[in-house]
Amino acid sequence: MKLTWLIAFTTVRLDDPRLEESMDPQSSDKATKESPRDPSVRIVDTVPEFVLTKQKLGFPSLIALSFNICNSWAGVTSSMQIALLQGGPFALLYGFFVTTSLYLCIALSAAELISVYPTPGGQYHFSSILAPRKFTKSISYVCGFISVINWEIIGAAVTIIPCMQILALWQYYHPSFQAKPWHQFVIYEAFGLFVSLYNNLILPKALWTHNLGFILNLTIFVVVTVLLIVRPFNKAPDVFVWNTFINLTGWSDGVCFLTSLVTTCFGFTGLDACLHLTEDVSSPKRVVPRSIVLTVVIGFITTMPYIVVLLYGIVDMNATLAIQGYLPFEMYKMIWRSDAAAIAIITSSIFLTFFILNAIMQTSSRMTWAFACDNGIVFSRVFKRMHQNLAVPLQRSSPELGGPISLWSLILSFEN
Repeated sequence: MKLTWLIAFTTVRLDDPRLEESMDPQSSDKATKESPRDPSVRIVDTVPEFVLTKQKLGFPSLIALSFNICNSWAGVTSSMQIALLQGGPFALLYGFFVTTSLYLCIALSAAELISVYPTPGGQYHFSSILAPRKFTKSISYVCGFISVINWEIIGAAVTIIPCMQILALWQYYHPSFQAKPWHQFVIYEAFGLFVSLYNNLILPKALWTHNLGFILNLTIFVVVTVLLIVRPFNKAPDVFVWNTFINLTGWSDGVCFLTSLVTTCFGFTGLDACLHLTEDVSSPKRVVPRSIVLTVVIGFITTMPYIVVLLYGIVDMNATLAIQGYLPFEMYKMIWRSDAAAIAIITSSIFLTFFILNAIMQTSSRMTWAFACDNGIVFSRVFKRMHQNLAVPLQRSSPELGGPISLWSLILSFEN
């Protein structure tokens, strides 16, 4: 009986009849009489039109992929100026405790749901199953639509980072150079096109890419942390690191602290990546829940000491807040007193972004594909097709590049 309920729940579609009609015990009896399938492949039961997908990602690779997307310590660095202006060291340090606690609760809840309903749709399939009868379709559709757009935005936001890094390095070697919006646009599209080609044509046969990115990620983290400990000539006082609250917003301290959480929350962006890769792993009921929880744990273990040593390295707070260029690059130069070290780390970070974007595109393609299989977007018939040899939704790449092109064209029109 328990197996019957599980089969019924995991075969729900947005346009299916009510759940009670799907949970007919006789349907389960018929399913058990079917001939056994090849154990090396499995059929996605959430969407009937799917082709066979081979199981590929292992447990270490899934953790590597998930952490590469979140990249908590680097994510906090890229948006640190917000927290320093809205709360200062106090908000950055203690705000990360608050954020980690909240995301750990989210991870545990998602892990519980995915262990029962292992579907690539993730949140919107959960909504379809658990929402009140009257609002099942509407809530599920809105949740799915937001998830698809969310992953497009994550991909766009991360792709902008190497553009800023490349232009920062170029401007360092060419002080008279003035970056234009179209410079970012060209670098953005070139970088995105390169990653998209690799993601669709090479990554399916080279899943070790995620493991390599994870190793590079941790290596950069260790190097940066050690340099932050040994290179600063002076250290900030303890009272500055642990008990300094800065409010330059004009809002009350409580509102200021809450808005500063944007920085620490950015360190867990894309935490739901594992949920959408259930069809790419073996034993998703066990592997995916562990991966999503471990991502939060690893994020806390790496980010917390990084924040502490970084704050101890900020001796001149006014100079840090006055930085006009790319914040991490200028801040590392100031703290380490070495342009060469800062250039090496920023260059390594550009290479790291390649691995991060591959993980994001793989996850985003699975999410969009699942929603297309439920006819949730326009041209669903196109986007739900899977390449027979590569076993990836190849047509899914067009929104990843076309969306940002349209967005950047709109931005440039306003700039000009």
